[in-house]
Amino acid sequence: IHYHNGQWNIENLSGKENASPLVLLDAQESSGCPRIFADRDGIIYIAYLALTGRWGWQIRLKYFNGSNWVEFHEETLIQKQRVPPAVLVEDDGSQILIAGNHIETEAKGLFQENRITYFQKIRKPLIYENIEPEFRQVEKARTIDADTVHNTVPSVYSIKSNEGDLKVFWGDLHMHSNLSGCSVTNDFHCTEIEEKYRFCKDVAKLDFAMCTDHDGMRDTEWNRMRKAAHFNNIPGKFTAFVGFEWSCTHYTDRANYGHYNILYKEDGAALSTRNSNTDYDSIEKLWRIFKKGSVLTIPHHPGEECHRLDWNFFNEDFETLVEIFQVRGSYEFDYCPMDPSNYNRRTVKNHSVRYGLNRGYKFGFTSGGEHEGVGVTAVYARELTREAIFEALQKRHTYGTTGDHIVVDFRINGHLMGSDIKIANGDPAVYINVAGTDMIKNIQLIRDGKCIKEWAPKGKDVCLEWVDDTLNKTQNVHHHYYYIVLTQANGEMAWASPVFVDTREG
Repeated sequence: IHYHNGQWNIENLSGKENASPLVLLDAQESSGCPRIFADRDGIIYIAYLALTGRWGWQIRLKYFNGSNWVEFHEETLIQKQRVPPAVLVEDDGSQILIAGNHIETEAKGLFQENRITYFQKIRKPLIYENIEPEFRQVEKARTIDADTVHNTVPSVYSIKSNEGDLKVFWGDLHMHSNLSGCSVTNDFHCTEIEEKYRFCKDVAKLDFAMCTDHDGMRDTEWNRMRKAAHFNNIPGKFTAFVGFEWSCTHYTDRANYGHYNILYKEDGAALSTRNSNTDYDSIEKLWRIFKKGSVLTIPHHPGEECHRLDWNFFNEDFETLVEIFQVRGSYEFDYCPMDPSNYNRRTVKNHSVRYGLNRGYKFGFTSGGEHEGVGVTAVYARELTREAIFEALQKRHTYGTTGDHIVVDFRINGHLMGSDIKIANGDPAVYINVAGTDMIKNIQLIRDGKCIKEWAPKGKDVCLEWVDDTLNKTQNVHHHYYYIVLTQANGEMAWASPVFVDTREG
């Protein structure tokens, strides 16, 4: 692939005579970031990264000797971040210079980073003759247009609502790249930011996404994240939001608020809001500086012991959503079927999503991937733009799934999931319409933390209507919430955001 005359072009060398053999990197999945270069003698080299131990990426080198690729056996630099290596050949052609962030021992802390750039010289191999450059005839280059690069197909599922025609769009608002230290371990091998967006568009077939690396990153890395989001944001094709993860846990000298994904409607300023800055070391301080309607703060894994969410702090203007499912499991309620404790994660009671709802807070649901996970968020929006998706997130017109693109339409008295409505007279009328990816095993209707109705339908497509005449309006409780939980025969699940009902008269 090369850039020429103002456009990107592809040239196909496959099947051509004298084509060089493929470069084989390490067999393990955790290798990549290849960089190719040549010296003045025409020798071609490739540098790449390979995961070594728990916290390091080793820069490795291979050269082409005319018939095969040969690996250098000299010990090379190890760096923390999975950042492409910088390699060049010295002017006299005798040595190769490698630059990287060197780590002599394993990292002492999750986000501690040695910011010094180290240089290493490696003597060139002298076991082969110089190779004359070889020019080959190639197929005529073809131009790559925007539709080829961004081949995401917008959602075809649409509904009619009291807010007009809306479509279902799929996305992930919780992704880490290799800029987050927690994502380059033996458990998680997250890729570069640009690769994350390519995967979302071309493989996962998502409509929107946000890379949310931790706020311990450098300013240059933050700017790289912003640029990647802006580059991949194409109205009508794919929506990419600017954001990061603000984390405040493990402290003994001050409060621990939990982990939040900060989502900007348009763009984020300089990353001065990191929790290490005492001006922004509490979620309340962030809410004071954020402008309503321009930022959302979405907490995740609320019930995990070491990263628990402090439900004593809540702001409905910014906290319109809470992540109910991610790679660790479900945080719907304590010890639920997909509780993270089933996956060797320690959880604590009275920190779940349902606990927050029972305290009277109003928020919708999302699902995220975080570390190469499969959770997906669906939204009902007017169109595929930042403005429309952000508006849908604000209105809580969302639901989360464990990964499958299950279509769920849940309403109370005609009002879409996430709505805040008043029913002074009459009973709440429940409407559920589902298009599953497998047979629907069961659907549960939750009211105020308890399952009040359960269906076991047959088939992938289900439409249900039911009137809740069991709601006792004479009690001194006038604020209620309803949501549904769906489970398919293949184990995939979906959680529709609550509809909040006020039964007071007047």
